[in-house]
Amino acid sequence: MSGFDLNTNAYERQHQHVFRAIVIGLVLVAIAILLYILWRDVQDSKVVLQSSQGVLRSVTEEPPTYFENGYFRFTAPSGWEEVPHDRARNNRYIAYYFRGGTQEDTGRSLEVYVDALPPGLSFNRVVLVTTHDDPSTLRYVKISSTCYDYLPQGPVDIREETAVTWEETTFMCNPSEARNVIGAIIYHDGQGVNLTGVGGGTHHYLLVYTDHTSQPQNSFFIEIINSFQAL
Repeated sequence: MSGFDLNTNAYERQHQHVFRAIVIGLVLVAIAILLYILWRDVQDSKVVLQSSQGVLRSVTEEPPTYFENGYFRFTAPSGWEEVPHDRARNNRYIAYYFRGGTQEDTGRSLEVYVDALPPGLSFNRVVLVTTHDDPSTLRYVKISSTCYDYLPQGPVDIREETAVTWEETTFMCNPSEARNVIGAIIYHDGQGVNLTGVGGGTHHYLLVYTDHTSQPQNSFFIEIINSFQAL
């Protein structure tokens, strides 16, 4: 074999090594890109963007908190807790009280009234709900704007609670901007909703959500409503 042939073979082997290295490098780069995409998908799956009244919120998904008693069950955001409450004031009504358990969440709370209501309940907004085909569950329909928008025309003392009507449903309005209190009502009933539980008993329920944080999240209330079931 001539020196020329040896040089040619050596060049071809060297060229093959370079080509093989390039291919391996491209494969490794492709694998790295794929792993990065998968990692991003996992991270993105942990972030939920939700909108309520035009405000976007970003919430890291964590296991929700589950509550159940003899009247109802529902799920709330992670970390929520039930707080001892005066459930039979004057033996007129039963109320259950829940609130966020973290420092930034303690300004958010939920009250659930069963069968009777305390006097003087008023809201800034209301959420219309329906039972659809299941008389034991609630489903969100829509949320009102601030009830100030529904005050009757003419002189009105906005410091006073006033009956207003929205979507053919009348409720008591407290237009104070310092409050963010929302009640869940059904069409034509501004004081809650009747639900027939899975056990067959029927009770009247009123859910009241309060959010006094710097960034109110009405979508928390919507999530609670959609998970609520009478027992």
